[in-house]
Amino acid sequence: MIDLTDYLYNKIEPIIESWDDEGIYALSFFVHTNEALENIPTFAISYNTEEDCEHSSQLSGQRWNYAFWRQDEIEIIGDEESTTILLQWYKENGIKDIGYEDETLMMMMIIII
Repeated sequence: MIDLTDYLYNKIEPIIESWDDEGIYALSFFVHTNEALENIPTFAISYNTEEDCEHSSQLSGQRWNYAFWRQDEIEIIGDEESTTILLQWYKENGIKDIGYEDETLMMMMIIII
């Protein structure tokens, strides 16, 4: 059985430990569903530094808006090996119809919200 938490931890920890930039104040975990590839999600990690945000104020958009960040993500899930592991984990946990959209459920969510 696949321990996805352990797998992700073992991929992420050495990446974070390798960062030596000064002033890292935030990490980002970017998850994106690739609709062109059967709705398989990709997962990447990055960070931002005080220098990147030009030492802006704590509540500034430049500090927290991802669009201003350096955009140099390191892929965690997205290559063949990691995608295979993710799909196997889905299968083991009964997750089916990845990316399937049921419009009736969407309408129910809109009404409930």
